[in-house]
Amino acid sequence: MLGRWWSSVGWVAVVWAAAFVGPCFAGDPFAYFDFDVSYITASPLGVPQQVTYSRLCLRLFSLHDGVLGTNCPIPQGWNWTYQFQVKDQIGSFFYFPSLGLQRAAGGYGGITVNNREVIAVPFGKPDGDITLFIGDWYIKSHKDLRKALDEGKDLGMPDGVLMNGKGPYRYNTTLVPDGIDYETINVEPGNC
Repeated sequence: MLGRWWSSVGWVAVVWAAAFVGPCFAGDPFAYFDFDVSYITASPLGVPQQVTYSRLCLRLFSLHDGVLGTNCPIPQGWNWTYQFQVKDQIGSFFYFPSLGLQRAAGGYGGITVNNREVIAVPFGKPDGDITLFIGDWYIKSHKDLRKALDEGKDLGMPDGVLMNGKGPYRYNTTLVPDGIDYETINVEPGNC
């Protein structure tokens, strides 16, 4: 499966495949699977790639590309494929590049792990799992954002919000149809 994300710098592509593809539901028959992640031959964001799997413990592959300083990034123009099994961890996890604001350029995604039938969980099976990623969206490229941060500048207010890579969405009460109850919460900077 080829995942693509549009960003201010163009298309970002990451190739990934697993024993399951598509939404995950509690009644699905699979319980244990191999997960493959491959990068395309070029570094689409113009810098070496490095991916972090947040809180996810891997089996059969202990040398994965991790946080800068603990592992070397994937050099530009190189192919790299992760092949690993997930330990008996259930829940929702995510992956993202950990170098050079690549995450801001759209290189991220979700991984959902269900329990195996032989492992009981202390709660009822969920009806489904919906992965939702919300992030700031800037018109500037990830390279310009990084340069501003390196120079000690503030990034300022984002130009919008992305939800699952779509958007940008801006606050607009005219998008809420009449008759639907909703609440607006004002957040004051510095007041938690």
